[in-house]
Amino acid sequence: MGTAVDRTTLDCSHFVHFLYAEAGLFYEYEPSTVLYRGTQAFKRVFRPKSGDLIVWPGHVGIVVDPQDSTFLSALRRGVRIASYKSHYWKMRGHPRFFRYALPVPRWSGNWRASSATNSGNSGLE
Repeated sequence: MGTAVDRTTLDCSHFVHFLYAEAGLFYEYEPSTVLYRGTQAFKRVFRPKSGDLIVWPGHVGIVVDPQDSTFLSALRRGVRIASYKSHYWKMRGHPRFFRYALPVPRWSGNWRASSATNSGNSGLE
């Protein structure tokens, strides 16, 4: 049915929340049932792109490749990539797709670079 990627102790909605936070896309945690109804953090879309949420009542994942209809999610047997057009997922009902809608925070760190010919600051800070 899908490809095993890794194991996690997180459920699907905590897993997605964690991955978005790791990517710098922050939102208040919501379970999949709330995400399915819609939140201010995400706008509903009808043509998903990679990185969008795919949500059923009771399950959420992240679209990997919309052309292949694949998504990544956390299941009891591990983190998997599967087709949302497979028989199993079609039996779950019609998924909804959501795109992150909050402002993306700007990185506030400083970059420092040096080279072998110039041991001073490169001006990137």
